[in-house]
Amino acid sequence: MVFPSLEQPRDTYHLLDRFSFPTEDGFHDSIAVSSKSGDYIVAAYSLIVDAIFLQVWVALILLAIVLTNRFGRREKNSFLAEVYYARESIFEVFMVSAYRIFTDPRVKPIWIGLMWLVVALLGTALQKAMSVIITPSAHTGNGAPVSFDRIYIPLPPDDPTLQIVTFELEAPAYFRALGTSQVANESTTANILVDQITLPGNGPNDSPRLRIDFGYNISSLEFGLQNYQELKLFMEGSCYTEYGWIAGSANEDGIWTDVYNLWGDESKSFSVNSNDAQEPRLYVERRSIDPEPSGNNSFVFIPSTLGRKSFTNSTDPWYKTSNALDERGRATILNGKPVLVCWQKDWWSYKDNNATIAKVDELPGLETFAKGLGGVFRNLLINPKVADTATHLGSLALKSATTSLGITIDGKGSSMLSDLQRILLVSYISTQNLLLDTTLYPNDTRAVPNFIDKENRDVADFIVYGSEISTLSIRFLIVIPALAIGMLVVVLLLEYWGRESIRNFQYQLSKNFVAHYKATHSAAENGEAVPQNADDNNGASPAAVESKPGATTTTGPAAATDGPEPDPVRR
Repeated sequence: MVFPSLEQPRDTYHLLDRFSFPTEDGFHDSIAVSSKSGDYIVAAYSLIVDAIFLQVWVALILLAIVLTNRFGRREKNSFLAEVYYARESIFEVFMVSAYRIFTDPRVKPIWIGLMWLVVALLGTALQKAMSVIITPSAHTGNGAPVSFDRIYIPLPPDDPTLQIVTFELEAPAYFRALGTSQVANESTTANILVDQITLPGNGPNDSPRLRIDFGYNISSLEFGLQNYQELKLFMEGSCYTEYGWIAGSANEDGIWTDVYNLWGDESKSFSVNSNDAQEPRLYVERRSIDPEPSGNNSFVFIPSTLGRKSFTNSTDPWYKTSNALDERGRATILNGKPVLVCWQKDWWSYKDNNATIAKVDELPGLETFAKGLGGVFRNLLINPKVADTATHLGSLALKSATTSLGITIDGKGSSMLSDLQRILLVSYISTQNLLLDTTLYPNDTRAVPNFIDKENRDVADFIVYGSEISTLSIRFLIVIPALAIGMLVVVLLLEYWGRESIRNFQYQLSKNFVAHYKATHSAAENGEAVPQNADDNNGASPAAVESKPGATTTTGPAAATDGPEPDPVRR
């Protein structure tokens, strides 16, 4: 997709309106906000995703506690109680597991500690990765629904004065497309099919003719439509060099002139000469002012390159030079240049059905489109876009003109094919941006009426793009908070369901610590070696018990005194 180089004004689109955002995967239920607000929302949802993953982790720990307490040996599970106390931080579980694997008293069997070590490490990595992977799904693009009141399309007037004004209003869109074409990447240029073929010639000395076939297609996604995913606009055409229309050439006082009888008709005589402008020029003539009902329109490109100078020699049909050089070592571009006779046809395709631009209402399923945007496209594309592009570009239509130094060009680096490719690329970009450009006209339209019927709001069924717009997925905005609430409920239910199991784990943890403390204290008083494990169970590390809320520790002489076992510790 190619976007206009001009940023959309703020009043050309709506924010906080629900709409269908077109993507390659289909239409997404979306809402548009400012880019700044979008950044804040995405950042907040990143924290929610992080919290969801943590709740999943806590739920797994609680489930493990409940299942182990019901089907395992309770006295072996004090290590799992430590995992429970560290549940609010996955990395803390990793640290506890590492401590109990490599520091006495060690967890037994060792594979339990290793399992939690690996699981916690993977969980920590996944928690960080999930925010990076999932959160971008919230952002679907940079588009917003267009403001109907800002859509403007000049209505071609009958007044010649207003016709000139209309041309002036339309020209900036072509110049924006020209600017974009200068930085177009290969993926953009690859969308335009151009094929040059050599044919038997009717030129001087039976020199061969050249035929150039071209075409491109643009999807509803590239137009920014909110509906009709399968709708496509196709354009195809062809040009060929024609020497037979040259009626004659003349040289008066060093000024070369070529005269053509267009379509072989003497009444349609057209002449160019070396004084047309310093740089090369291209002229466009339509065969008929009225568009053809069939959608097949003919036109001709007439080059004015003769008499210009070149520091390099060329054999191209439009830039062929003489062998003689002037005093500055420059060759002269010869007269007798062929015109390029062209035709172009545009049509719509929708669900295997085709129709011309003027008859889009004949396509099944496009009745609403035909009443709204179909009329807009008919107005903008009824004339051949390739010819209109060259006309509006004027002196910038030819690639050679943009690199010329006065009357001197690089003949070898110029060609008829590269000139046509330049026009086709600008035509492609301009066509793709037809709807986006309707909001970029100046507020002062100088009395040129608007083609848009103010009662027909169906024409606003498209979106505009801008760097100040952030498009967010409605589904993402709803699902993520719902998941967060759902996981919180699951955790609360598991804590309620496993409250007895949790108390048993807390009791076993306190009991093991007391036993370990007694054994250590007794050995110290008797001068014996301090045992590293008070029993054959998973003795808890004193640090873990002391640092965890809800765990009761016993210190001082009372700890060494035999007495009744402490009551289960309640959280």
